[in-house]
Amino acid sequence: KYKKAYKEFESWCLEKRVKDVNEEVLLAYFEQKSKILKGSTLWSIYSMLRATLNVNKKIEIKNYPSLIAFIKRKSVGQISKKSSVFTRSEVERFLKEADNNAYLLMKVVLIVGISGACRGGELTFLDVKNVKDMESFFLIEILDTKTHIRRE
Repeated sequence: KYKKAYKEFESWCLEKRVKDVNEEVLLAYFEQKSKILKGSTLWSIYSMLRATLNVNKKIEIKNYPSLIAFIKRKSVGQISKKSSVFTRSEVERFLKEADNNAYLLMKVVLIVGISGACRGGELTFLDVKNVKDMESFFLIEILDTKTHIRRE
């Protein structure tokens, strides 16, 4: 995501023939982005650009007060959406009542996700070779973790 945000900004700079990145340039970029994106997304892009511009061009955008004030103004009054979360009873009902022929894989992923306290990204990188049948239980190895610490 960080590289994508940075490349998108670089492409915009090329299109606008920007030579030096400064607060005015970033304000223009975020002004354009604010026409189609919410304040929370602008903050996300700001955070990614803050990191990538610092690393790639040694530019500290955290010292740009007008840019920060602009993004704050665009966030005023925004009501964030809450993700839908299944209740315990909904999970139990799904595990008991959903047809195994159609939903067995989803049931396994649900159980592993909940009992293994997995992040979504960790679940997507699970592979059959990460699962070992120990006869009385299955051992699932989570190799590629966010904290880089292998879990079983």
